[in-house]
Amino acid sequence: IIYLLLVCVLIGARTSSRMVGQVAKNPATIQVAKPIMDLVVANNITSANILPNQTVDYKFNVNNFQGSVTTETKVQFKFNIKRKPAAAAVAARNYTFKLFEVSGTTETEINPTTYTGILNSGSNETKSYILRVTWLDDGIDYNSVKDVSAFLDITVDGVQLIS
Repeated sequence: IIYLLLVCVLIGARTSSRMVGQVAKNPATIQVAKPIMDLVVANNITSANILPNQTVDYKFNVNNFQGSVTTETKVQFKFNIKRKPAAAAVAARNYTFKLFEVSGTTETEINPTTYTGILNSGSNETKSYILRVTWLDDGIDYNSVKDVSAFLDITVDGVQLIS
């Protein structure tokens, strides 16, 4: 009987340590990673009135870190940019927009519906973008459009790439 008890205890201890080992081998199964978007309104407006065909630049970054926490997996991300319903006064105005990826002083126009970005793992990485909005109407007050969320919904959706 003592021999059987000893065998059962050893088998139980070995099984439980194996379960813990499986969790430790693949932390990506419990790792949550998502890109973080920082929006900075830095543009070329010098007065409160926006003239027809004048552009406003909205600069933003997509990061793989927040504070001192960096993602431990590669992240693939896509943009989702939609016009808000015309019920809002600003959203009803006529405008066009283009998205540009910024690398140093080079701006490259990208299609936000087909573009896929990558943020690598293990070190802080930032991708920079400019959303350039051209206002076609007259009499638009800059104060009503300096917050891009007044007329556009912008999100960044990301998934982990586990290799």
